[in-house]
Amino acid sequence: MLKLWHSLYDVLKVPLLIILVGMMMVGTGSLLISSTFDSLYVINVPVLVMVGRILSTTGAFIVANFPLFIMLRLVTRKAGSSVTVPCALCGYVAFAVSTMLIDNEGLPAYAFKEILGISLQLPGTYSSASSVVYPLDTGIVGALCTAGIVLLLYHNRQPKKHNALSHILTRSTWFFFITIVLCALAGAAVAFLWHYFYAIIARIITVITVDTANPVNLSLYGVTDRILTILNLNNLIRTPFWYTGAGGSWIAESGTSIAGDVSIWTAQTSSGVFTGMSGRFITTYYVLNIFTVPALLWAMFSVQNDKEKKKKQFFFVLILTLFSMFTGILLPVELCLLLFAPLLFVMHCAVSGLLFALLQSLQIYIGYNAPNGLSSGIMPGSLMELFTYLSNPGVQEKLSMFVLVGICIAVFYFVMTRFYFRHMAIDLFHTGRKEKMVHAMVEALGGAANIHRVTSTISSVCIDVFEEERVDETKLLAAGAVYVEHTGDRFIVHVTEASTMIRIGLEKKRQAVVRDV
Repeated sequence: MLKLWHSLYDVLKVPLLIILVGMMMVGTGSLLISSTFDSLYVINVPVLVMVGRILSTTGAFIVANFPLFIMLRLVTRKAGSSVTVPCALCGYVAFAVSTMLIDNEGLPAYAFKEILGISLQLPGTYSSASSVVYPLDTGIVGALCTAGIVLLLYHNRQPKKHNALSHILTRSTWFFFITIVLCALAGAAVAFLWHYFYAIIARIITVITVDTANPVNLSLYGVTDRILTILNLNNLIRTPFWYTGAGGSWIAESGTSIAGDVSIWTAQTSSGVFTGMSGRFITTYYVLNIFTVPALLWAMFSVQNDKEKKKKQFFFVLILTLFSMFTGILLPVELCLLLFAPLLFVMHCAVSGLLFALLQSLQIYIGYNAPNGLSSGIMPGSLMELFTYLSNPGVQEKLSMFVLVGICIAVFYFVMTRFYFRHMAIDLFHTGRKEKMVHAMVEALGGAANIHRVTSTISSVCIDVFEEERVDETKLLAAGAVYVEHTGDRFIVHVTEASTMIRIGLEKKRQAVVRDV
C-alpha cells in the first residue's frame, strides 16, 4: 500500500510542477499589479501591467483548479488517453452539474464556486425572477471521484461483442455514456453527504469563534487550514475568519463596522489606524513562507550526497527559496510532502498549528492587505508585503521577536527534516523493515562485494556495481523499489523518501565487506 502511495509521487510530478509554476505566476503577476505594494513602488508601464495581469490571471486559474490537473494526469493512459481524458473532463462537468441539482440549503454561499464557467439559472417558485446556482465546491474530492470512475471503467472494460447495437454504439460511446451517468450519480451522492462534512467544519468554526484569542483555538484553526488547503477547500475555514464576524469586528472612524480579520487589517492599513489585534489568522503564513519552507527545501537538499545532482539542483532550490520568501509557494510544497513523505507532512501540520498558538501567545500580529477581496494579490505572508508594514509602529515593536521566532522555527525545521530522512522515513517503530529492505537489495545487487559506490538523491539511490550481470532488477522491485533505471554499470533505484536511509544501510554493508577483505 505504501509503495502504491509513493508511486503516485512519480505519476503526479508534472501536475505538481504545473501547480508550482502557477503559484510563481500568481506571485510574479501580483508583484507587478497589486495595489498592496503601492507604498513601495508603482508600475505604470503598460506592457508590464499587461504581463502582470496575464501571469496573475493564468496562475490563479491553475492554482484554483489544481484538482483538475491531477485528475487529468491520473486518467492519462499510454494507450487509451484519447478516450479516458475526454470522458474524465465530461464526467467532471456532469459531477459538478449534479451537485447543483441537490437541495443544498443550510450551506453558506462560500461553499459554492463557479467551476469552468458552469452555472445554472433556476426559476423562482412564486415569481418570474430566477436565481443563479453554482456547483458545490468539493475541491479535490470531485476530481478524485471522477478519476476513480474513469479508471475503474477503463480497467474493467469488456471485449467488444458484436450485436445489433454494435454498429450504432461503439465501445468508446458506451464508455463515455456510462462515465457520464456514474459521475452524475457520484456528484449527487457527494452533494447529499456534504452536509455532514460541512457540519464538522461548522463545529470547528464554532469552537474557534468562542475565543479567538485562545492559543489552543488558533492551533486548531492552523491544523484545519493546512488540511483543507490540500483538499482545495480552504475557503470553508478561511472565509468565516478572514471576511466575517467570526474573525472579529472593528468600528472605523466613519462609524462603519468592519468584520473579519483580513477585512479589518485592510481597512486599518488604508486608514493608518492599527488596533494591534487584527492579523492573528495571518501571521503564521509569514513565518511559513519566509523561514520554514526555505529551511525545509535546504534540509532536503542537504541530505543528498550525489554531488552531480546537487550542482544541478542548487540554483533550482535557490529560485524556489526566493519565490517562497517573496511570493509564497506553500501549496505545491505541501502537496509534494503529502505524496512524497506523508509522515513529514503530518509533522508539518502539527508544527504549523503550534506556531499559530505560539504567535498568538506572544501577541505578534501581521495581517494581509487584500483591497480587492480574497483572490487579489499573492498568497498572504510574503516578505514583500512585510516590507510595506515596516513603518507601522505595531509591527516594528514585534519585528525583532518575529525574526527570532522565525529563525528558531527555521532551525527546528532544518534539523527535523534531516532527522526524518535519516532516521524516520521508514521503519519508524523499529520493526526490522529497514534491515530487511537493505538485505533484500544487497542480495538483488549481487552481494555487498559487488557494490562499488553508493550515492543518493532525495528520491533515489544511485548504485555503481562491478558486475552488472549479477544484478537482478526484479528482486530490486520486490525489495521495495518503485522502479529501476539501468545505465551501464549504474543502477538508479527509486525508493522515494527512503533513499537516504537505504543509502546509509547499503554503504555500511559495502564498508563491512571492504574491512573484511
